[in-house]
Amino acid sequence: MSKINRNWPKLPISDRIAFMRQAVNKQKATPSPIPHPYADLAALDTLVADAETVDGQITALETQLSSLRAARNTKTDAAMAEFDLDAMHVEADTKGDAAGEIAAGFAVVGASPTPAIVKPVNLSLSMGSNDSSVDWHSHPVHGAIGMETSTTATPTDAASWVSHGTVSQSSGTITGLTSGIRTYVRIRAIFPTGPGPWSDLASQMVP
Repeated sequence: MSKINRNWPKLPISDRIAFMRQAVNKQKATPSPIPHPYADLAALDTLVADAETVDGQITALETQLSSLRAARNTKTDAAMAEFDLDAMHVEADTKGDAAGEIAAGFAVVGASPTPAIVKPVNLSLSMGSNDSSVDWHSHPVHGAIGMETSTTATPTDAASWVSHGTVSQSSGTITGLTSGIRTYVRIRAIFPTGPGPWSDLASQMVP
């Protein structure tokens, strides 16, 4: 007596479904090829049909996905060709300045790793040499291309802060302040990619 070879679990899933469909269709024939048709053949037929429907949907989606991948490759190649022209323009417009190229979103050959975006520390203040001025000094920030200063007499009022511009070193003098008023100062480092966080506050009575 022979045994059915139950090797269908080893088939790819679409081939599994096709194999079941072939067997079910043969068993649905009239007259039946076997003495007693399977009692739940109609239910099995429905299950196989459901699997066929989903398998067909997947095949259609895979075809669509393959087409989309090909379109993505074509469009990306076109964009990269134009992007290369943009890179050439940035190189020429910045005259090869690494900071400008990085600020424009590019990596630079041989450039140091992007510095950590940190806030300045050890901000200290002293009376300026002239009236209405305050001298400031902080620990240098690695990778910074400048330092911006900002002052206020009311630090809890976010709208009251006034920027005093950017200097290239980690010390400077803030002028044009109001004498006899305690002024609060904060600073932040400017990196090629933009400004970092503000420092802790320091205060000084303006002479």
